[in-house]
Amino acid sequence: MMATSKVAKAKSNKKDMEMADLSLAAQESDFHKQWQERQLIVSQRIHHSATAAARHDQKKDQRLGMARVMGGYLLSKYGSCTVENGSVYGAALVLPQLARSMRWQRDFTVEAFRSYVFVFLAVGVQALILTMLEKHETVIDPFAGQMFLCDLGAFCDDAKGTEESCKGPAGTIITPPRLYSFDIWSTRAFVADSLRILFPEKAHDVDRLVDPGEYGMEDYWCRVVCCVLFMMTMVQEARNIFTMGYTLYYLPNNQDSWIIEKTDGEEKEDEVGDSPVHESEWLDDISLQAAGMPFAWKMLNTVMLLIPKMIIWKLTVETGI
Repeated sequence: MMATSKVAKAKSNKKDMEMADLSLAAQESDFHKQWQERQLIVSQRIHHSATAAARHDQKKDQRLGMARVMGGYLLSKYGSCTVENGSVYGAALVLPQLARSMRWQRDFTVEAFRSYVFVFLAVGVQALILTMLEKHETVIDPFAGQMFLCDLGAFCDDAKGTEESCKGPAGTIITPPRLYSFDIWSTRAFVADSLRILFPEKAHDVDRLVDPGEYGMEDYWCRVVCCVLFMMTMVQEARNIFTMGYTLYYLPNNQDSWIIEKTDGEEKEDEVGDSPVHESEWLDDISLQAAGMPFAWKMLNTVMLLIPKMIIWKLTVETGI
């Protein structure tokens, strides 16, 4: 009985061990599956993170490209704050700011004052000449009986000489052989009128034999080309006016210096020493650029430079056309 009990106990222990082994194997299998699932989840998350980072970099590059395109477009459309370098107005705009940046050093202050004097002289002389020319066109010529040219004689050739639209100021048909400028035409008309007064009995012969001609334009298209060339020049001047106004408007209202040193002064002194220094060596280390301008200077430049420039442009256009 004891042997049988030991055998049964051994079998029971063996079954328990087998069950424990099976349970352990099942646990190991579940742990392995869970580990694989976690590895898969981690790898997917890493892949998603890498994909998101790549997409973020791509969007960042795309936005950077869009910003560059927009910046280039704005620069090409509006340009930058520049000053015309071939006019006394540009000098009068820059030199006082350079003198201010130099803390009103004597030489620069004198140059700034001279620039404003030249502006006053230029505006005065141009306004005087343009006023006299406009007075000649609007006062003297009407008193002399000169009418506006308009389209008198335009497209009137031999083939169209009988058209009603080709009648001149004297009431006759305009033809190329009878076409004169106003000075010549008025002189010929004066001679014809004088002969009629001196010889009233021969007035019919004077009308038949003495032909004063007509006043009109000699070439319509030549006049158009001249007007276009003149307005091209005036458009460039209008652009200069717009550039000056643009510069005055967009410059910061700060007392910034327009003179910038590229290198350190101590390094320059150590580099030069006691050796002679040329002018170009000093100027190579200096950069001049448009910086801030106080609001008071903006108002002064608007009144003293921008407005007179606009008035001169208006007088020139009215007188020239």
